[in-house]
Amino acid sequence: MHIYKDSSDHPLPQVLFCFQIAGTPNRLPISKLPAQLQELVVLKIVQWENVELNLDARRASVDGEDIGLTAHEYNVLAYLVERPGRAVSRRQLADYALPECGERYDRTVDSHVSRIPHKVGTAAAKRISTVWGVGYRFEES
Repeated sequence: MHIYKDSSDHPLPQVLFCFQIAGTPNRLPISKLPAQLQELVVLKIVQWENVELNLDARRASVDGEDIGLTAHEYNVLAYLVERPGRAVSRRQLADYALPECGERYDRTVDSHVSRIPHKVGTAAAKRISTVWGVGYRFEES
């Protein structure tokens, strides 16, 4: 493997070269990467309590185990987590999280939100609060 130190070393500037080490799991901690690559890695991962939400890979896990969120549950949770401290209306969540085809009811969002605490656990779920008359908020730590 060759690591290019800067764009003058190779003909394709601003290209991130990815690699996989044989025998390693798909997730390799950033700390295990060579220092030159650590600087280039930007991951959209949100962690709180024992929950990890990888926004790039669309994975949600608790203690490293996938929690099996549905696509709609994931969309709702991701939308809230990306806007910490902000009240988000049910309508905004419905527009973002539910498919364009079919009806988008505000109360459908409530059913998706109600299943998230069972999957992330009680402690982590405390960060998702109801904003009465509006919708929901992901509380900042």
